Amino acid sequence: MAIVGAAAPAQHREPGEAFPEGEVLERELLGVPHVELLGLYHARKLAVHQVAIDRLGWDAVHARLGLTRRFYERFVPAISARDFALRAGRDLDRALDLVAVLRP
Repeated sequence: MAIVGAAAPAQHREPGEAFPEGEVLERELLGVPHVELLGLYHARKLAVHQVAIDRLGWDAVHARLGLTRRFYERFVPAISARDFALRAGRDLDRALDLVAVLRP
């Protein structure tokens, strides 16, 4: 059995071995018959904001216009749980974080 993940018992790790974030222990190690991985992603206004940053250079635009502080003073408090989405079957490498759902 291959053991992966930061939670692998120390005796199974190589000295100084780093574990990439997002790796999970295999099902056999967990002793759980069903493990479902969900990714946490931006949704709603955060998804739009991410597109604006990645594709439109929004950070540079509002910095040049002197809007950064005013924008984020209003934007950040307006973020809610609805601006994030847990999804299965997506590209987990692009997820902000991972959630493992363990079912017996």
